[in-house]
Amino acid sequence: MSDPAIQALDICIDVASWQGEVDWPAVYASGIRIAFVKAMEGVGLNYPTWRPQSEGAREAGLVVIPYLYMRPENPRQVVAAFAQVTGLKPGMAFALDWEGRQTAPAADA
Repeated sequence: MSDPAIQALDICIDVASWQGEVDWPAVYASGIRIAFVKAMEGVGLNYPTWRPQSEGAREAGLVVIPYLYMRPENPRQVVAAFAQVTGLKPGMAFALDWEGRQTAPAADA
């Protein structure tokens, strides 16, 4: 028997500007039902593909979850900008890609 968490991943897709135009009806036909769509990166870098990708996914029947690539900035400013760009309201799903800063490598002993 397969793991339900792994099965849930089989119905999701993650898209950003790198994918450009997406054939959303084909994505839906393949069994994908949830689209994580990158909306912005930090404050001020809004992805121009957010609106067309999210609208296309919704029109094809997918659930759209906007996501934000976090930068080390003021969290209140980032959240306010993200909500404004995506139309995010309380109770709506969203995702954060929060990778933080790379730590310095340990010195050889």
